[in-house]
Amino acid sequence: MEVHIVAREVTKPSSPAIQHKKPYKFSFFDQLTPATYVPIVYFYPKKNNSEPNLTTQTLTHLKKSLSQTLDLYYPFSGRTNDNLYVDRFDEGVPFLEAKVNCSMSEFLKRRDTESLNRFLPCQPFSKEVNMNIPLSAFQVSIFTCGGIALGWCLSHKLIDGSTASAFVTTWASIFRGDLQDVIKPDLNEASLVFPPKISFPQNHLSLMESLWFTEANYVTRRFVFNAKAIATLRDKAKGKLAAPPSRIETLSCFIWKCGMTATKQISGVTKPSILVEAVNLRQNTKPPMSDASSGNLFWWAIAVANPTDTNTEFPELVSLLSEAIAHIKVITRILYKVNMGLKPCLSTVTSYKSYFPWKKIYLHLRAGKRCVSLVPTLDGESPFGLVSWEKLALSSETSQCSLTQQMVKG
Repeated sequence: MEVHIVAREVTKPSSPAIQHKKPYKFSFFDQLTPATYVPIVYFYPKKNNSEPNLTTQTLTHLKKSLSQTLDLYYPFSGRTNDNLYVDRFDEGVPFLEAKVNCSMSEFLKRRDTESLNRFLPCQPFSKEVNMNIPLSAFQVSIFTCGGIALGWCLSHKLIDGSTASAFVTTWASIFRGDLQDVIKPDLNEASLVFPPKISFPQNHLSLMESLWFTEANYVTRRFVFNAKAIATLRDKAKGKLAAPPSRIETLSCFIWKCGMTATKQISGVTKPSILVEAVNLRQNTKPPMSDASSGNLFWWAIAVANPTDTNTEFPELVSLLSEAIAHIKVITRILYKVNMGLKPCLSTVTSYKSYFPWKKIYLHLRAGKRCVSLVPTLDGESPFGLVSWEKLALSSETSQCSLTQQMVKG
């Protein structure tokens, strides 16, 4: 498969008033987050084969609606300054157009996960040292069948999963003309509740970078869990918990358990193992922050499985993760109390709709090689299922095979 870039443009906010906006301040958690691009790719089949000019119209409308979206999310169009704030909002974002020499169905049938980065405008999950680079970039790749892959890279310095979801929901809503789903971001709350530090010890930042950018021999594997399989796993995972764990918690611990079992099969011994899960902080303050608050409002829950413990079965691992998440919630409330009284009162936004009007999304993928991603299946066949994209750091083909066998056994 070949992907050729045929056009490069810069899309800017449509409102000239953007250049007069005050700088967007980072929060404490933004400052701790390294500058690296987080990638997402959406695949959309062509909606109507009888409309030959649909692709051209779609590209024009995508750029126009993106420009309007940047009026609300103007920090995405700016540049960082001294790990303190974002300004220069009229710099704009790269928008690339590309042609693919095969149909969408041909590419998806091959399940070529290592080629996903070709649909992205920049290299994901790599350390960015140039602070003048764009904070977001977009690429539309057109297949021979007329379907498109919409790839984008957003700087993790500026966004977490909730902020990214709000952005794409708003962009899609403006594209459709359905303005009731537009999510207006709160660009101030995060820096008020968790104020930035004027200076950060370099050893703290270096430690965070070392955790994010550890090199290893990564490979990508895809596993699909339908709704029935997830329900069965949740029932097994409940153990002594009062309520079944969430789908994400269940699958995270299931994958963790499979990895531990595979490691023991290869080495012959049980080794120390940890699971790191991102926890959204917005609803863990008292009172809760708005879901529309932008920025990196998350932190890591770390569950540790000690090899000397015999209780490392699936339900026990779920309990370990639940305890780690509860610990993060307590810490968040303590941090919040330090700055209590600065928080404005805003309504809560809870619904995210990231679809454009061409057709239902066929597939939603996370590219890159540095994390395990759990994303919803969006092909209509299993609306409550999940796809696990495993970013595995394994030393040999044998260990890769062993983990795959454990995942399939379930």
